Amino acid sequence: MTNENPAHSPTELTDDSEKDSLDSEIILKEGKVERIVEHAVENAVERAVIQIRQESYRGPLPKPEHLKAYDEICPGAAKDILNEFKENGRHVRECEKRGLNASIWKVTRGQIFATILALVCLSLAFICVSQYQANGVAIAFIVLTGTLVLPFLGFNPKSEKKDNSEDVE
Repeated sequence: MTNENPAHSPTELTDDSEKDSLDSEIILKEGKVERIVEHAVENAVERAVIQIRQESYRGPLPKPEHLKAYDEICPGAAKDILNEFKENGRHVRECEKRGLNASIWKVTRGQIFATILALVCLSLAFICVSQYQANGVAIAFIVLTGTLVLPFLGFNPKSEKKDNSEDVE
């Protein structure tokens, strides 16, 4: 772009305030309107600032500012998000409760079967001793009862050894 008027030439100006005022000035030249675009672009590039903003948030719910923004975009969205959070929490607690009840029933069932098994083995041991004088078979039934019933009652020698080795470390 050429400019025949040297007073308005951007390359000859030394004062920054004059350059800034020329950014938006329109010059009439032989009936044509010219804008000083190149100078304005150069100034804009010099003044350009890049801002990067990162925000991090951890939690089960969005920040209140974000909930407000959701509600502005879609009325009722914040309420829906809160209700979904409540329902999900209720569901998780219900699943945990079911799992706990199933675990308790599993242990109870094991104890019932262990009791029945112990009574049967001890009855057979008593019959072997009283009717057949088979003391060795009776001892075998008692040992079998002990090895089968004790784990059902919660006694586990391997876990006690593991606990003791952790205490040493």
